[in-house]
Amino acid sequence: STASVNGTASGYVRVYGGPGLGCGGDNSPYCTGAANSTGPGSALLTNGTTSIAANELVLLATNIPPASMGNNQPGIFYYGDTQVMQMFGNGFRCVGGNTYRLLPPNPGMGGTAVWPLDLTAPPANGGMGEITAGSTWFFQYWYRDPAGGGASFNLSHARSVEFCP
Repeated sequence: STASVNGTASGYVRVYGGPGLGCGGDNSPYCTGAANSTGPGSALLTNGTTSIAANELVLLATNIPPASMGNNQPGIFYYGDTQVMQMFGNGFRCVGGNTYRLLPPNPGMGGTAVWPLDLTAPPANGGMGEITAGSTWFFQYWYRDPAGGGASFNLSHARSVEFCP
């Protein structure tokens, strides 16, 4: 299901769009989150809005190995300006080009990492990584998975996000 314009639901984005209201605020998943030691691959969800002025977009990575499984190392959310699909670790790197890391959240006991994207803080507030109205960026979560074998790390699926004023 999808959220209505200016409505909210967990895993969806409230979109500021329509005539005279800015961009359409596209927020679409793409690429593959490969299976990990918890079973299904990790999903990258969002909550909040794509509005620069509101500055309330939250990134959520689900189905990651929790601290209770011995995964006491944080992963990272990162974003870039290009979509790719390259084998990387035990999964797929879906974000390329110029990439920017956000501070690492702790995966916690529940297998979910949460990061409120602060558009007033580096790297989102300036330079090559500046997120501006009308720009589209690609987001992904990169995490440790020691019980998954192989390279002992994996990635969520990715999300394309268009930002609005």
